[in-house]
Parts: sequence; structure tokens; C-alpha cells
Amino acid sequence: METSPEAEVKMNDKESKDLLMFELLKNLARSINSLEGMKDILNQALDKTIEIVGLESGSIILWDEETKKVTDEVISGDLDKNQILLALEKNVLENLRSNYSVESAYLTLQKETPLSFFSYPIKMDDRLVGVINGLSVGKRDFPQEVGFLEALSYQLGLAVAKKKYKVCLAELKQKRISTIKETAVGLNHVVNNLLMTIVGNADLLLLTQQDLNSETIKRLRKIEETAMEIREIIQSLSRIIDPVVVDYEGETKMLDIKESKKEEREGGSED
Repeated sequence: METSPEAEVKMNDKESKDLLMFELLKNLARSINSLEGMKDILNQALDKTIEIVGLESGSIILWDEETKKVTDEVISGDLDKNQILLALEKNVLENLRSNYSVESAYLTLQKETPLSFFSYPIKMDDRLVGVINGLSVGKRDFPQEVGFLEALSYQLGLAVAKKKYKVCLAELKQKRISTIKETAVGLNHVVNNLLMTIVGNADLLLLTQQDLNSETIKRLRKIEETAMEIREIIQSLSRIIDPVVVDYEGETKMLDIKESKKEEREGGSED
């Protein structure tokens, strides 16, 4: 049996749509999986997507594959429409998934103002781990659904990138702190011995201060004070918890020891 050109066009169009939705949902699943346990980020991404696309309501529901218990659920949009979306999920979709293995669904609600409902699966390695639901005014609008999934994918991609960026910054900061502390330990070991020699000799000279004039005594006291200041500065390096780096010369950076935040010492003071 031969198919008409019109039928072939419709079949090709459907295949293209199915492929597009498959790729969109795959990308969404990857992004959502990267944000597992971060409900606030999912919520922000959904809020922004609803605002961009103009959907009445949207939700993301994730569940544990074994227990089927919901682990994350976010919803955004008009409060009344949110209630309709939640009711459809609870009273219709859960039953269809449980009893008939339905993954995707499209419904039209013939209310005073017609509403269109869609539900797409979130799958990881062919395992159903959640759903994305949406509700819009009027008849089903496939381009709007595609726009919603594309925008959501983009927003979640941004969230993933921001998350990775923050993790990288935190790791970089921790490495910098570790380097500073290691340097402080080395300096403390080497410089302390030299400072003790300087202070010890100054003390010995001060023991014979009756043979010294007032200016010499003053300078020896200053040597002691300065040595103690140097020792304190080196010790403060090991207490830095939030290093502040400033420009020095050209492309060279310098650690601003004074402005860097430090752990409080046992007496309550920071420095």
C-alpha cells in the first residue's frame, strides 16, 4: 500500500517533533540530575522559564526510582492554575503512570477558558525518574511546549554552570588558604629561630644597660618590638580564612595580610 505525499510529510513532521522532544528531554534530564537535591535552584529556573514563555503553570517532580517517593517537587505560576496542575498530577497522571505505564500525556480541559495540559517524562538511562508538567490557556500549542522545554533547559544549564563556577571558586580559595598556611608554617619555623637570636642578643645587651646611653637602649627596645611584630605577622598568616589579594606591580598580585579575614584567637580578637 502506497502512502500519499501528504501522509509522508505528516510522518516526517511527527518524527522531527519526536526527535526534537527526545533531545530536549535528554538535555533537561542531564541538567536536572546535576542539580539533584538543590530544590531552590530548580525553583528559580522554573520561575524564570514560566515568566519567559508565558505559561500559566509548570512543575518539576522527581522521585526515588526504587521507593517511588517524591524527592523534589517545585511548581510555579498562577496560584489557581497551580492547584489545577497539582490535581491533574495527583488524580490523573499518577494513576495513568501506575496502571498503564503512561509516560507522556496531553489533555485539553473544556472549562470556561479552555486549558491545555502536557506532561513529559524525565528519564535517566531509560529509567523514569520524574516528570515535567505544564498548563497553558487555549488549545495545545506545540511550539510553546518546545519553547518551554528549551527555555527550562537553558535556565537549568545556567544554574549548573553557576554551581560549577561556585564550586571551582571554593576549591581555588581553599587551595590558596592551604598554600598560605604551608608558607606560614615554613616561615614560622625558619624566621622564628632568627628572631629569637636577634631578641636574645638585644636582651643580653640590655642587661648591661648601665654601660649604654639612652639612645642605644631606645634602639635595642625598638629591635625587640619590631622582632615581635614580625613574629606576629607570620603567625597571623596561619589564621587567614578569607585571603584578600591586591595588585602589586604589573601582573603581580600581593596578599593583603592586614585586610585578609582571620580566625579569632583564643581571647576573642582577630588580630
